[in-house]
Amino acid sequence: MNKFKSLFFTLWQPVLTALVGAGITIFILGYRLGSLTHGMSPSEMDALAGTTSLRTIALNPIFLPFKLGEYIVFKLGISMPITVRGISAIVGFFCVWGFYLLLKRWHTRRLAILGTLLFLTSTWFLSTARAATPNILYIFNVLSVIFLGAL
Repeated sequence: MNKFKSLFFTLWQPVLTALVGAGITIFILGYRLGSLTHGMSPSEMDALAGTTSLRTIALNPIFLPFKLGEYIVFKLGISMPITVRGISAIVGFFCVWGFYLLLKRWHTRRLAILGTLLFLTSTWFLSTARAATPNILYIFNVLSVIFLGAL
């Protein structure tokens, strides 16, 4: 019982910080995701049209992870704006998490939190992470290369 108590008292702050950070990120990325605009934009419709069959995806496999996610959503019959944009938001969540880990590796925890909040709330990131286009993979790939180089 004492080990559990000491473990709880040493880990409650990092766990609470991670939960609050994840909650803020999910809220910002998911707020009115399906009703922000009326319908889908032409670029979102083009991205969705390229994922109607596995043959279409195989002919142009660029952005394969994103296209497979859209294909699954399309085949399940739930290709609404919120679900298609949700794929980008999920990748955006991992981008924010990776950005925090990079900043935490190079700077203090406080600076990592503030820098990540600035990154998360930037219009460039939000417009990319909340659109149903595969452009979020550009950010994800750049962060992945930097992260692998920082190891």
